[in-house]
Amino acid sequence: MEIRPLLETNCLACHQSEVKLGGLSIQSRNEAFATSDRGARIVPGDPDASLIYTMTAVRHGKQNETMPADGILLTEKQRALLRRWIEEGAHWPTGDDGTLVPLKIQPGTV
Repeated sequence: MEIRPLLETNCLACHQSEVKLGGLSIQSRNEAFATSDRGARIVPGDPDASLIYTMTAVRHGKQNETMPADGILLTEKQRALLRRWIEEGAHWPTGDDGTLVPLKIQPGTV
């Protein structure tokens, strides 16, 4: 599955250990599967309960934006990939202990 490049390209510029916009990092499995005051970030098998998925479609926040806030929004194909990945159990793309690496690519270009 191609979830790793999607997350690294479209999410990690703002949601990594060093930046944590909105208090959220998904750089490691532990961070990505944690629960925040806004809810569960990733709920394996349930994309509609997973903030990582729902925030790509819902208008939210003070600026009323859809994630990603900067750059190009996820395409329907990318959203479908993200949804399917969560439905199939959201198996972490680098293994249980691995971390993702932010790519130096403009968000939404993959």
